[in-house]
Amino acid sequence: MKSFFFRSIFITLLTISLFVVAIFLIVMPTLERSILEQKREMIRELTTSAWNILAKFQNDEQSGRLTQQQAQQQSIEQIRNLHYGHEMKDYFWINDMHPRMVNHPYRTDLDGKDLSTYSDPDGKKPFVEFVRIVREKGAGYFTYRWQWKDDVTRVVPKVSYVKGFKPWNWIIGTGVYLDDVHREIRQMKQQLVIVSLLILGIAATLQFFLVLEGYRTEKSRHRAEKALRASEEKYRTLVESAGERIIMIPAGETLFANQAMLTWLGYTAEEFQGLKPEDILEASEPETTRGGYYFQSLLRGEEGLRRYETRIRHKSGEYSQAVVSLSPFRLRDRHGLILTASDITFAREREAAQERVLAELNASLGFLNQTCGHICTPIEIAANNAISLQEALERPENQGSRLLFRGDSNFFGLGFSAGHHPFADGSPALNHPVSEFLVPYQEIDEQAPIYDAYERFFARDCQPMLVVNNAGKPLGAIDFRNFVQLGDYSPTLLHFQIAQADSPETLVRLNRRFPEIVKVLFRSGANTHYINQIITHNADLILKRAVEFSMRDHGTPPARFAFMVMGSEGRCEQTLATDQDNALIYEDVPDHRTQETRRYFLEMGDFVCGLMAQAGYSLCEGQVMARNEKWCGPLTYWRTTFTDWIGTSEAEDLLQAKIFFDFRCGFGEQKLVTELRESLWASLNSMPQFFFLLARNVLIFQPPVGLFGHFSLTRTPDGREALDIKGVMALIVDFARIYALKYRIPDVNTVGRLNALRKLGHLSDQAFDEMVQAYGHLMKLRLDNQIRSMRENLIPDNFLVPAHLTSIDQKVLREIFDHIKNFQVRLSYDFTGTASSV
Repeated sequence: MKSFFFRSIFITLLTISLFVVAIFLIVMPTLERSILEQKREMIRELTTSAWNILAKFQNDEQSGRLTQQQAQQQSIEQIRNLHYGHEMKDYFWINDMHPRMVNHPYRTDLDGKDLSTYSDPDGKKPFVEFVRIVREKGAGYFTYRWQWKDDVTRVVPKVSYVKGFKPWNWIIGTGVYLDDVHREIRQMKQQLVIVSLLILGIAATLQFFLVLEGYRTEKSRHRAEKALRASEEKYRTLVESAGERIIMIPAGETLFANQAMLTWLGYTAEEFQGLKPEDILEASEPETTRGGYYFQSLLRGEEGLRRYETRIRHKSGEYSQAVVSLSPFRLRDRHGLILTASDITFAREREAAQERVLAELNASLGFLNQTCGHICTPIEIAANNAISLQEALERPENQGSRLLFRGDSNFFGLGFSAGHHPFADGSPALNHPVSEFLVPYQEIDEQAPIYDAYERFFARDCQPMLVVNNAGKPLGAIDFRNFVQLGDYSPTLLHFQIAQADSPETLVRLNRRFPEIVKVLFRSGANTHYINQIITHNADLILKRAVEFSMRDHGTPPARFAFMVMGSEGRCEQTLATDQDNALIYEDVPDHRTQETRRYFLEMGDFVCGLMAQAGYSLCEGQVMARNEKWCGPLTYWRTTFTDWIGTSEAEDLLQAKIFFDFRCGFGEQKLVTELRESLWASLNSMPQFFFLLARNVLIFQPPVGLFGHFSLTRTPDGREALDIKGVMALIVDFARIYALKYRIPDVNTVGRLNALRKLGHLSDQAFDEMVQAYGHLMKLRLDNQIRSMRENLIPDNFLVPAHLTSIDQKVLREIFDHIKNFQVRLSYDFTGTASSV
């Protein structure tokens, strides 16, 4: 026992010593350096933000909206009032390259003075050094002594970051006081010491009890054996009364569930004993791929996932989404698993609802942050107000514009529109002078945000507003009708209206609002994956309504059918520049009904594709659409077609196969699509050489970057030199698709496929993160490029001009291309047996 105690104490003292050395010699110095570096980085970022304010006003000067004096004065006013920090006393200053002070919020006595001889108590000339740093480097740090914020009696060390603004020969800077940094570091050290002592105390206490427990172990063994005999009955009682939903799966025996599980599933104890785990648990996607349940592997003593999401089948046949935990147990000669299920159905629905609400809130905020000049209605100013109300309402310029009348010092207008006035035809009021019905307009600047106009509008009893420019010139009007636009930026509202559309014309008209909604969603920072889903869901709704209109006009379908969508819509990755890729599949019918059935569905395909083209979804140039008889047929036709594609080596067939491998049911019978997918997998299993041919076809395409990192550009139809961003993204899509086909992953979304590969162990966490981040960044650039085209009244496309990107985006794009090449090398290894990516 003495040796036991000696070893225990020695190990404890050694552990404590190593812990103390690590804290005081490694952690604390590293922490101090990290905090100081964070402060330096903070003032650099803050100075850059303030520098952007100067750049904004200098841009207004160049565009002629402001003179240089006006631009500089407004810049000084904004910088003077720009404060930050815990007490909002940290500030920015501006001096010029002389140096001469331009603006200092606390040392106004220095404004306009020559600072070339100014020195701190240590004899340093900070402003001379600022000029030197800017001349040599453009920006940089400098340490000196300066008064503490607004306290002139206190002079302390300070490190500042300055950056030159060349157009005006100004230098802008801000700094952080080293006393504050050191005080923060001391506080962090004190907290670290306290926590360390607490941990050491706990560790020592635990070690003491461990030693004591080890001493008592032998003495307690007999009592433990006696308690073990009673543990099985106690465990059963505990499981039965627990609030968690628990199933006991003994190896080779009947199931046992506690009352909470029985109540949830709707079974009695007797009914439940006759079930198998497979009767309750639906195989998750990874389990289906691997060909067996995880619980079966664990019961055999093999490795298997112990916590995962799946669906639980109730007695009624309904399903609930749940997180399942599997824990092996052993009691004497019996072993098995304890399954605990947590219902997450409501949580998943709530998360989806929260994401939808957040995106719509962001869209609304994006609308409210626009300027008044962006939404104001055009105005027409009448020559006089002596006309009658009838004449004013009938004026041509009052149709679609606001008709205003000039007063002595203000403008006046009608409080209602020409199409919605409160007077019946022939009312005597229509003959009264229009001046009796005019209301004054309050003025608001064109640059004012809409939320400011919204607040002022309702604060002044809904008084309409006249939007004016800097010179006071009237530009337009804002009244209650303009704020109704706020509802136009809700995708949920638009989707509801699309679902309720009563005619094809209404459907086309409603969908014209959708690109603007996408633009606001993107500008408000919504996740690109969510934006893709919104765009795809919108297309699905248009398709669904178009099919319903077709059935209304052409009668009941002669057979069960499914309208399949492929390509980006099939993957739920649509953007604003997308064409139609769809097909029709219907059940097999007797020979005497073949022609009639085929004619009906071809007419449906022609109607639907034509209506979607009117709604903004252009026709596919390759005619991969349900209106083409090649892409409209019964289930047996599609099975044969897929088999032919898989068994061929023709490049055109492989290209069509890639498009169709992303199919899903857009409308109709999901069962037909499921049967077609199962037939596809069976064909792939019987023709393994197809993966070799498909991989060679995929590897033909390379990231558009040259030997020395230069982008390889292509000439667009309108003569631009640009990158085909869609083609770059297709390299990642192809990578995910070929592995998904190999491992029979039913998900068609690219990120979903990559995630399934990661869960199955075919893709590392690092590779998954890299590919998802690369794909997300490319999608962001793609959407941003399309929205920029819309803003310039151009048709959105997938051609990206590198000159329009920042240097950071260009660098990230090159890194993404390098990663894609690495992924292609792996694909080549796995499917062609060589390291080549071509």
